[in-house]
Amino acid sequence: MPTVTPDFEQAAHRYFVDGVEHASVTTILKNLGLYPPYSDDPFYRDRGTAVHTATEFSDLNVLDKTLTHPDILPYVECWEMFVADSGGLTFEREHIEVRVADPSTGTAGTIDRIREWQGEWWIWDIKSGDPPPVTALQLAGYADLSGHNGARRASVWLRPGMNPRYRIREYTDRNDLAVWRACRAIHASPAAMRLWAAMAEDVRYDDLINCQLLFGFKKGMKE
Repeated sequence: MPTVTPDFEQAAHRYFVDGVEHASVTTILKNLGLYPPYSDDPFYRDRGTAVHTATEFSDLNVLDKTLTHPDILPYVECWEMFVADSGGLTFEREHIEVRVADPSTGTAGTIDRIREWQGEWWIWDIKSGDPPPVTALQLAGYADLSGHNGARRASVWLRPGMNPRYRIREYTDRNDLAVWRACRAIHASPAAMRLWAAMAEDVRYDDLINCQLLFGFKKGMKE
């Protein structure tokens, strides 16, 4: 089934298609314990939201920097440096904070930036902190949702006060899509989630992201 644009509840970060809630890519990965513990810290969450809003306004040329919080403005400047250094890369409304949903799988998400660039589709995720390993699966989920499974995927880590001011991390592992789909399948099964939660209690966070662990657990669901 083709992807559609879902309804979105900003405050609760929930997605709906025809009144049916769809699990977000990040919710699926968080419920599997694949995000680091600090990801739910209100400070980092609120900072990330503010940075995303400010960079969106910057790309649309509607950002009033005199009204931008001084803690957020340096991140905007890092993003603007990345865009300028890219050699002509621009983002229009249709490329920014693109919400997509797939009713056939009950999943949804918001892609920070997606567009065709120099003959290839790209998906970028803006990070105000060091991107955790799960970002590879997050962007694989977005590629799956968008219908551009072959898109190049990268995070842009904005680094005020550091050198370099931004760092691009591209994710090229061809297993990422299959691992993401394994995560989605586990999350869709209440029984599998109960088993996963019991197993995950005895596994370190750094090992949870291991693709063989996820593949093996998914395979066990079918046996």
